[in-house]
Amino acid sequence: MFKEGEFNLKGGRFLKKKWEDRIIFKRYSWYKDLSLNLDILLGEIKKDSNFYTWVSPSNEEKLKSCERLFVSLVYYPTKHKDFYKLISKKLDKKGLVEVKMTRVAENLKMHPDLDQFFHHNYINRFFCSEFKKNIEFNLQLPGFKNIQIKI
Repeated sequence: MFKEGEFNLKGGRFLKKKWEDRIIFKRYSWYKDLSLNLDILLGEIKKDSNFYTWVSPSNEEKLKSCERLFVSLVYYPTKHKDFYKLISKKLDKKGLVEVKMTRVAENLKMHPDLDQFFHHNYINRFFCSEFKKNIEFNLQLPGFKNIQIKI
């Protein structure tokens, strides 16, 4: 079974600054019987968002050519790690380059909205796109129907 939906990360803070902005994640979940096999949340941290203050000065140089900054939160049981590899290959082919962003990752892990829903068990990754256009691709995971991912 496959489900698609949204998840909103509401508000944040960094040092003395507090905000009510949101990161809207598109959520893609694959289930087998009652077990969650793979859960992917894809969102964008916009440059004009207060969440962008989480980006450390050491990352700013790397992100100069980045038109869009995407964040993914991924959960998969160890036995299904190959599913994530398939998705990573699709993102690579769409021109998304993975960027290591430790400070943003730490702030996401500590966010109360993620902690409330056990998303602290998820792996977060960040991807830079040099293009403003939306990204779409088809994804076929073994044993599941073909779906279209849009970010």
